[in-house]
Amino acid sequence: MEIVKSKGKYYLEVPESIALELGSDPEIHKLKEGFYLLSKKLELIKEEDIVNKYLDLLYEILKLPYNKRNLNYIVKVFGEERVKQIYELKRYGILQIYKKDNKDFIGFPNSIYKKITRLDKMKSFGILKIDEYNKFLSTHPYINNYINVIDFDGYVYFISPTLFRKYYSLIINIFNKESVWDYESLLNKLKIHPDLLTILLKVIAEKGELIEIKRNVYERI
Repeated sequence: MEIVKSKGKYYLEVPESIALELGSDPEIHKLKEGFYLLSKKLELIKEEDIVNKYLDLLYEILKLPYNKRNLNYIVKVFGEERVKQIYELKRYGILQIYKKDNKDFIGFPNSIYKKITRLDKMKSFGILKIDEYNKFLSTHPYINNYINVIDFDGYVYFISPTLFRKYYSLIINIFNKESVWDYESLLNKLKIHPDLLTILLKVIAEKGELIEIKRNVYERI
């Protein structure tokens, strides 16, 4: 490839095979000083698909301290390939890049941040509609080993065996001392995530050790 000047303008000449692959309207993105990414024009891809494709990278960025969520640090720790992926995510609106203290920092749009933190939480437990659960399962096959309950409401309630064991005996002991508990009182006592308590109660009821005697009120069997 070479840069050619013609009539006061500069043009980038590329081999025919690359030109055909890039199409008639390619895009160019600056990775860092002296490095650029030449790519095909943005294709219409569902946000959900692109998030699932790069979920591991998004988790990695999310877990970084704020002061390290910049391209200089990511190049040094994760390499150039990750930076290319970050710019692809920027093109799709999944990530933002902004200047601060002369560095390019990475940010998450609010809607994406909520989605990623929700998915990250679901590494241990989650509540999804059946079709969403099947899609999630296709990209997270380890969920096959989880305990799950498919309820009449059309949702799947799932939890890792390790997390279930952590709370199972505690909840049973509470019900053994006082056989009837409403959801809110139990939540205040355990001080855990509301979704986690819902899943625990669903699973223990499915095992035949609790029964929901009225909405959000459970009794030990």
